[in-house]
Amino acid sequence: MRFLFLSFRFANIEIKSVKFEDSLFENCYFEDVRSTNTFFENCTIKNTVFYNTDLWEEKFKDCKMENTTFLHPKKGCHLNFLEENDIVIYMVSFLGSLAVLPGNILSALFMDKIGRIRII
Repeated sequence: MRFLFLSFRFANIEIKSVKFEDSLFENCYFEDVRSTNTFFENCTIKNTVFYNTDLWEEKFKDCKMENTTFLHPKKGCHLNFLEENDIVIYMVSFLGSLAVLPGNILSALFMDKIGRIRII
C-alpha cells in the first residue's frame, strides 16, 4: 500500500516495528525520532530533514532520496535485527543459565548434608 506524507512533522516519537513500503515523504521533518525494527523500502524521500534521529542508512532499502538532510544523528549502537541473530541470542542465554546449574545443585546438596547454619 502506498502512503503519501506531504509536509508531515514527526517529532518526539518512537516508531516500533513499522515497514514503510512504496511511500512518498515530501517536505517532511523528523526530529527526536527513535525507531525499533523500522524500515523504509522503495520509498521516495524529497526535501526531508532528519534531525537527531536514529534512522541510519541501513534502514533505507532501495529508496530514492532527493535533497534529504541528516543532521546530528543519534549516537549509540546500531543494532541488527535480522532473524538469524535471534538464535544466537537465545543460545547464549541458555548456555549461561546451564553453566550455573552444577553449582546450584552442589550447593543444595551441601546445604542438606552439612546444614544451613554451618554453611552461613
